[in-house]
Amino acid sequence: MKNCFKALTVLSGLVLAATSVQAGISTSSSSTSSWIGAPQFLTGAAPTTGSGGTSQDNDNWGSGAANSGANGFGSLAETFYLTQGGQLQNIQLVFAGSAATFTISLYDLGSVSGFGTYPAVPGQANFVPITMSPSQVDLLAPGDQFTYYGAAGQTLYTLTTDESVNLQANELYAIALDPTASASGTWWVRGGTPSPSYSIGEGWNTDSSTYAYAYQNFEGKGGPYSSGGRNFDTAVTLVPEPASMALLGLGGLMSAFIIRRRRA
Repeated sequence: MKNCFKALTVLSGLVLAATSVQAGISTSSSSTSSWIGAPQFLTGAAPTTGSGGTSQDNDNWGSGAANSGANGFGSLAETFYLTQGGQLQNIQLVFAGSAATFTISLYDLGSVSGFGTYPAVPGQANFVPITMSPSQVDLLAPGDQFTYYGAAGQTLYTLTTDESVNLQANELYAIALDPTASASGTWWVRGGTPSPSYSIGEGWNTDSSTYAYAYQNFEGKGGPYSSGGRNFDTAVTLVPEPASMALLGLGGLMSAFIIRRRRA
């Protein structure tokens, strides 16, 4: 038994060592039946449950203007804020269509109170940035990328980073996806006009001939232009509080104890 514990200890050390050198974004895919875990931000009670349902109409990635986006193929972004702060655990996105590789950024845009809210849609962030250039602070490592490998239908993609990214309450953030090549057959599925219960974000696209990195309200919806924002199906999950982790660990120990008692 002691030898087994020693072997497990050594193996655990090797796994931790291997994980520590694999910096960046890791991905996993699942069905769109529900979000993974308990996200602190979500664009609907479940993926594709906004009033727009399963809309796939953003395959040009906002590339109406020449060279828009950092890579010249357009870019989409989703803004959000949290009512509690903590360390980022994962970002969940709904994709459809052909495979594509994206540069991902997570921008801090400042306090939500500085941007106001839509009176008709409580909690929805309201801002129209003049420009969002690569010189802005990106909370992720420069050049972080991930690949969506394509799917016959819509799929939930979970992006996990091993970087320590701390998010603050009531701060406005933007998740920006910039394809590294033409993604004309790929969609970041949008949920359409958000329901008031979950409308704490908004979708944006780069489509400006003046500023190559400027983000505008997707389809001109929301903001000062018209009512009814557009969201891209997104959820953000934080690392559980230490107390929650302790409860999970206690639950696991209790389960193991019960199983052992039954076997005895």
